[in-house]
Amino acid sequence: MKQTFVMLWAAVCMPLAGQAAFQAAAIAGPKDGPGIPFAGQFSMGVLNGEGKEHVYDYENPDGSRRQLSRLDWELKTIAMAGGSLSVRLMDRLTLNGGLWLALSEGSGEMEDYDWLQVGNPDWTHYSLSDADVTAGYILDLNVAWDFVNWNDLTARVVAGYKQDGWTWEDRGVYLLYPEYGYVPQALNGESMINYEQEFRMPYLGASADWTWNQFTFSGYLTYSPIVAATDWDEHVARDLHFKETFDGGDMLGLGVEVRYDFAEGFFKGVFLTAALDVQQVDLIVGDMEVENIVTGEVGGDEDVAGIENRYTVFSAGGGFRF
Repeated sequence: MKQTFVMLWAAVCMPLAGQAAFQAAAIAGPKDGPGIPFAGQFSMGVLNGEGKEHVYDYENPDGSRRQLSRLDWELKTIAMAGGSLSVRLMDRLTLNGGLWLALSEGSGEMEDYDWLQVGNPDWTHYSLSDADVTAGYILDLNVAWDFVNWNDLTARVVAGYKQDGWTWEDRGVYLLYPEYGYVPQALNGESMINYEQEFRMPYLGASADWTWNQFTFSGYLTYSPIVAATDWDEHVARDLHFKETFDGGDMLGLGVEVRYDFAEGFFKGVFLTAALDVQQVDLIVGDMEVENIVTGEVGGDEDVAGIENRYTVFSAGGGFRF
């Protein structure tokens, strides 16, 4: 029965996602002596994804909520780098943490859609901008418990906290507005909007490792039903600052990694990795506060804002076990 359970666990965890380079993983070695085993890992990768910003109103004839505006902010070819540490405090317990930072602005765009005509499902206003990622980070802290060690397979449960943040600045390319007959109007790189997203995500998860000779194949799956988020939108030309707050969102994360360990010689203790990480935060609806920075007037409303985010990271790296 135990063998059947372990094989089923491996079948679930391994294809989905244990340990990947942009997840703080339980990579510390076994506790064989009086010391405390720990390991460090450095990784670099390329991240692609998207953040979405929604605005709603209640102007439908029946008073229901409708889409008023949506801004799609790309995360495209963002160079990321960072590292993680793992400490084995007990035979089965590890404490893990990692931080990764954006090193480049990427090559993304921002598309801005408005639906200003009630009852019309088609957008009425559109603009396109180049979007630079001026800051970005991924922070992960977790504790992992190895509850299965069987032959070359280890399975564990994970509880942790993850926080991501992204900041964009746009440079206008053109707009399509009805007052110009939908003839493209050049924006000549004018800065229109600055935008920032932050996600705070306590989570639970599971991971598994399978070792074959000097290779280890790992995967993890994480989930949070209590995502909290905040975003900030600065409309430069209109002198308006928006702040939106959200809670009760869903996050799903998964990843896979292949690791090669040098078992002897000068490089003993060194390992190399290649990994794929995926994360998605589904649409969360929240509250909006708006401030006119010229007059100081402040207003807002409930359930008129929305936020989403997703990304994929391909990465490679290496580390050392002590």
